Amino acid sequence: RAVEMMQSVHHISTEVTGSELISLLLESKEIKTLKPKFNRAQRRSLYAYGIHRSMNEEGYLTFAVKKNVKGEIPLISTGSSEDGRNELEYYCQELELCQGLCGLYKCGKGCLHFAMKQCRGAGMGIESADEYNKRAYELSDKFQYKKRNMMIVDPGRYPDERAVVLIENGVYVGYGYLPADTSFQPIDQIKLFIESQENNRDVQTIIQAYIRRKKMLKIVSL
Repeated sequence: RAVEMMQSVHHISTEVTGSELISLLLESKEIKTLKPKFNRAQRRSLYAYGIHRSMNEEGYLTFAVKKNVKGEIPLISTGSSEDGRNELEYYCQELELCQGLCGLYKCGKGCLHFAMKQCRGAGMGIESADEYNKRAYELSDKFQYKKRNMMIVDPGRYPDERAVVLIENGVYVGYGYLPADTSFQPIDQIKLFIESQENNRDVQTIIQAYIRRKKMLKIVSL
């Protein structure tokens, strides 16, 4: 495979990023754009579906996998409805959440999952909304950044600049480079330096993993 890869190379280009995080985000973007033969892990470029959150009339936090539409911000975007359902099913089992309230199965008076002790009966009103929502918010938190509005600050390409990754309303906006002596306010001025990028499940995973790994990372709340 290594020989085949070497024989397939006809051009090599480089781009200086200064920031490890930006290099990872740029790599993910390039894989989706170029769709290389030998790297399939992040090739999906269309994230048409998402996991959405809402509160029902009884006060229970609910989740649903549906197509993304303009004006609605999902907790995460996924490549297919099936991908979203798989994510929800995994965490439903881990947190003992109601499959009905997560939009996975219809839940009536006789719930098989409750009978099998896989949930606590929220869909039948046995578990209160207050108790159920404590765990439902844990699920929501798994898909969100700890701070909904922030800038992640890394070294720039040169000594006199800083690299920044912008998260706004829990959504990855993009990245850019600021002069080292630039203030982080107002945000409208910062956005002039930001190159807009696509928000998707891969970049969320990259950013969240980077934040967990870099204990001394500089994060500016907005």
